[in-house]
Amino acid sequence: MNVRPELQAELDALAEMLAHWLAQVRHPAQFWPQFERLAAEILDQCADTERRHARACMHPGDAQTPVRQQLV
Repeated sequence: MNVRPELQAELDALAEMLAHWLAQVRHPAQFWPQFERLAAEILDQCADTERRHARACMHPGDAQTPVRQQLV
């Protein structure tokens, strides 16, 4: 799927900051509200056709996504 370069840059930046972010969080429960806020900001900027791609990149239940790779 083709997505705007700006959107992909935001998704890549979110993925890149995860290792540092998770290392700094005191408890995993603190991570999720912060992550959800940032994810919502990105999703709010998505066109309808981009939203599925963005969610797939962020979805922590999929072992192939950057978020899940950082958590396991």
